[in-house]
Amino acid sequence: MKIQPEKPYYCEECKISFKSEEEFERHKLTHQKEKPHVCVECSKAFVYNYELKRHMLTHTDIEAYDCTVCGTAFKRMSDLKRHMGIHSKGR
Repeated sequence: MKIQPEKPYYCEECKISFKSEEEFERHKLTHQKEKPHVCVECSKAFVYNYELKRHMLTHTDIEAYDCTVCGTAFKRMSDLKRHMGIHSKGR
């Protein structure tokens, strides 16, 4: 177990470190037994409703976020933002 100085909050259960106590406390909820938000398509369960909403995109063919540089389409804005990094590396 190596705790990074910039990430002092360590989860023993999944071996991940966090910068803030708030982040760590929120993460610990993912280990709860109770996951009340259930996907009607595949029965996967989530602690938070926003996680279920994000997950539901995996069951659709809608790709609403297009890269303006290369045209690649994504289901989530976060995926597009991560993708945009490949276009800005050479600048």
